[in-house]
Amino acid sequence: MELLRIIAMLMVLTLHATYETFRYPRAAYVSEEPLSWLGIITTGTACIGCVDIFVLITGWFGIRFKVRNILRLVFQVAFAVTIALLALTLWQGEVPAGLLSILKMYYGYWFVNSYLILYLLSPVLNAFVEHCDEMDLRKFLLTFYAFVVPASFIFSDLNRGFAAVPFIGLYLLGRYVRLYMAPRLSACPRSYFLYFWTGCIVLSALTLWTAGFAPQIVIGALVPMATAYTNPITIASGVALLLYFSRIHFTSRIVNWLAAGSFMAYLTHQQVLVRPYYFEIIRRFDNQFATSLFILATFGTICLIFILSVCLDNIRLLAWKSIERLFRH
Repeated sequence: MELLRIIAMLMVLTLHATYETFRYPRAAYVSEEPLSWLGIITTGTACIGCVDIFVLITGWFGIRFKVRNILRLVFQVAFAVTIALLALTLWQGEVPAGLLSILKMYYGYWFVNSYLILYLLSPVLNAFVEHCDEMDLRKFLLTFYAFVVPASFIFSDLNRGFAAVPFIGLYLLGRYVRLYMAPRLSACPRSYFLYFWTGCIVLSALTLWTAGFAPQIVIGALVPMATAYTNPITIASGVALLLYFSRIHFTSRIVNWLAAGSFMAYLTHQQVLVRPYYFEIIRRFDNQFATSLFILATFGTICLIFILSVCLDNIRLLAWKSIERLFRH
């Protein structure tokens, strides 16, 4: 499952190299460059489930609430933001933002804020799972998503899945898959889950791409659903990948090391002052290189950011351990 954690983070980096870099698809864009946008849409569709997968993995393993873990996450965020600020200050020769803007950077990660709320609620959610049977949990999940999916496109508090409440559903769904769905589907060949995921991606991508040849109102109506973390197809495909990787059993120190530091890749490249540079690099590749070289350059950049972030997280870990030892004494 740690391998899936790595893949999910690479999907995050790749996703931000598609829609956030080149903007969401519009009819004019698709009609003008159909093949390029077929690639962007397919890649974005394949990677849009990254956040759902992260939370589903959390639900699969469950959260053991510890204040120490909350402090560790807060320190990880503060460490990443501080290092980014120092690096940009040294590079530019001046502080890149005002004091108020700098303070906002330390709590400007929507995923971290939502995950912290989920973490604080985890004892209640775990108690709920322990005290209800499969039927009750299934009924709750069906009722939850029957309300949350449509509501997430109406109410800004749910924001198409970019919020804490949808994370609660994903966490409970991950628990349900681990406790009930995975055992029931144990006789199902592992490859079927991968086929299902592929089918979801191809169907969704082709639907969105084809809509680009219709009037703008058509693709304009589909984009919010296609890019939502509460999209039922996105959630279902995430569950399929979870089930697929749950059947892969091997031990690797390298995989464990990469997975342990993978979250730092999100914190670094999505730091509010770093993001524009990330987008600019990808756009520069698109302007300078042919398609094949663009793909190689982008993939290489993503891997480099990932590896450097994991190395940075190991420095963060050493700093955290030093702080812990200091307070123990």
